Amino acid sequence: MRCWSSQERCGWIYPTVVLCTFGFFTMMRPAEPFLTSFLIGPYKNLTMEQVSRKVFPVWTYTNLFFLIPVFLLTDIFRYKPFVVMQGLANVLAWLLLLFGSGLKSVQLALFSYGLALAMEVGYMSYIYSVVHKEHYQKVTSYSRGAVLLGYAVGSLLGQILVSFGISLYCLNVITLSFLSFTPFISLLLPMPRKILLSRSPNIDLSPNSRYYIYAAYFATIAMIFLIRGVYTLLHLRRNLSDDGSSIHTNNERSSHLPENSQL
Repeated sequence: MRCWSSQERCGWIYPTVVLCTFGFFTMMRPAEPFLTSFLIGPYKNLTMEQVSRKVFPVWTYTNLFFLIPVFLLTDIFRYKPFVVMQGLANVLAWLLLLFGSGLKSVQLALFSYGLALAMEVGYMSYIYSVVHKEHYQKVTSYSRGAVLLGYAVGSLLGQILVSFGISLYCLNVITLSFLSFTPFISLLLPMPRKILLSRSPNIDLSPNSRYYIYAAYFATIAMIFLIRGVYTLLHLRRNLSDDGSSIHTNNERSSHLPENSQL
């Protein structure tokens, strides 16, 4: 225990540097702002309706579906496996985007991408399990700053490359090159020896009780989003049916007009 306490107090730099490097390369996705143009272009040849109705919803609902179980399981499996899986899921997503063909492969790519986004919970919570609480403020700013820096640099790089005439396919290849480093970087992270729930002495609850509270909380949020989504879909379907009936009525009226009538 003394050895672990000394490691927490003195060895916070190495895991922080490795985690920040992982976060930077994870967000180095210069092709992401041009994803829609890539999908509806000659490379994938999808229609805008397919992209908006059958592709992007897979991304959104995959992230929403896996966010709750990932949050609950990160403490059990001690965070690092989810960081590794996040890197692998990002690589798989861009491999499918580049080398897959058809709508199904694109949907599978967005499924993998949504899964990677859900696993960002592991990235954000990992560092608190390997450093002492006196370093929490510093490691939080560093890990979050690395993510924002990677996102800014990746977006700026993508815009510059497109301005110089680089094709969207090459832009996705560059994105895959950056993401390919992340699984190897994540393996360099030290494995946490404790979970965060066991390090909360001020909360007089057993770990199982805390899991139940977290599960109930996020299940309530999920139900709210589910009800809202069902309401939105029903409202959209009703508007579409009303528009269809109005068009049908107008067609019937126009069919009963004399041929030589002028409106």
